[in-house]
This record gives sequence, structure tokens and C-alpha cells, in this order.
Amino acid sequence: MKPAIGINLCFRPGETTLDDALYLRAAYMQAVIKAGGMPVLMPVVEEMDLLREMFRRIDGLLMTGGDPEYRAMTVEKTARGGCNVNLPDLKTQNPRRHAFDLALCVMALERDMPVLGICRGHQTLNEAAGGTMILNLSRVTRWEHRQQENMAIPTHLIRFTRDASLKEIFSVHIEEMWVNSFHRQAIDQPAPGFVISSYSTDGIAESIESRQHSFVVGVQFHPEMMLPTNQSLNVYNKLIYAALDYRKGCRKR
Repeated sequence: MKPAIGINLCFRPGETTLDDALYLRAAYMQAVIKAGGMPVLMPVVEEMDLLREMFRRIDGLLMTGGDPEYRAMTVEKTARGGCNVNLPDLKTQNPRRHAFDLALCVMALERDMPVLGICRGHQTLNEAAGGTMILNLSRVTRWEHRQQENMAIPTHLIRFTRDASLKEIFSVHIEEMWVNSFHRQAIDQPAPGFVISSYSTDGIAESIESRQHSFVVGVQFHPEMMLPTNQSLNVYNKLIYAALDYRKGCRKR
């Protein structure tokens, strides 16, 4: 049986709860399926009993990215106003989704469940474990981290640290890799027990790894959008392998 990978959905509130929107970029599901997993969509819920029931049915967790339209709109308004202000953090950007995402990460970390965080999910994972964020990259770098090219095109060079496990996962032998880039915020300080395992050439954190869990990693880029290159799928393959081990371990308990 294929391991079940929970995938958190993007959430946009409506005028009433019946108007709320839940959605997901198909590439996340396609990557999980290609890697050998079974995607299980996890909608935003507030009932903790229901959330715990969801967790009993999954073997791994994929934390997805955010809503780029919101951030792009905020940056555009700031530019037109002629001033440079902080972007909203993840909590103020979408409080109901953020509370749900934090709960997902906390539950997964407590269970030592395999977790892969992508973009916003990478940031939320770090926050849930006690790390901090840079709310506005333009305050710390002049480099643009939100590319205009298609998401499938890698435009951004990152460098792995010497002991990064992701370097082996992505089969990178010269400690460098080209990735895509779509963010205005980033990780500042890694959470206790986590390390930053790669940086962009201007010193921005591009991935984190837990040293306290079996497999908990986050990447700022979107490997699922670069699937024509085999190495981009490797991190999803690793999530599936770790989920299989997790399920075997749960059966032995």
C-alpha cells in the first residue's frame, strides 16, 4: 500500500464560511504521485479532534506554499506609495490558515512524522518549531527573490552547507544547485534543533533541516515545478521513503 501524504490546502476566506475557498496547485499532488505516494488533501478545520483523526490516516506531511497574489499586491501598493514598509507576516496574511498550518506542523513534529515544507510551508515549519522570519527581504538584500520567469525555469543559485543532507538527496556533488524563486519573506533564525542547510548567493536561507527528527526539511523553492529534471523529484522521493518507514514503525508500536 502506498504511504498516505497529507497536503494542506490553500485557504481564502469568503463573506461567510460557505463562501470560503480551498484550493491547491496540482503540481504538489503530481509530485507525490510520481514519487509513489497517495495524496490526502487536508482542508482547514478548527476542530482538534477532527485534526487528530486526519493524522491517524496519514504517514507523512507536505506543507505547501502560500498565496503569491496577496504578497505581490502588497509590494505593488508599497511601491506606488513611495515608501518601504514591512510586509504582513504569515499570521496576519491569513490567520485561519496560519493557525491550522501551525497545528499541523506541531502535531507532526511531536509524532516525529516525516515533513517536507515548501516555500510558505518551509517558513511555517520553522516558526512552529520556534524559529523567526525576515518579513521584508528588501530590507536585507538588493537581490530580487521573486522571479518573473516561468516557475519551471531555475534562475537562482543556492549553495549547500558541507554537512547538508539535502545535498545528497538532490545528488549535488559540487555543493551548488539552480532553483526557482518566488518569495518576499524568508527564514531569519532557524528553530532550536534545526540548521540552515543552504543559502542563496546573497546570504538568504534557502533550506532547513531538523537534527532532532527522522526526516523534517523545508525548502524555500518549488522543486515540484521543476519536475522535468530528475533531481527535483528526489526530495519528494525521500519524503515517501521516510513515510514508509514511519508507517512501519507505527505498526510495531
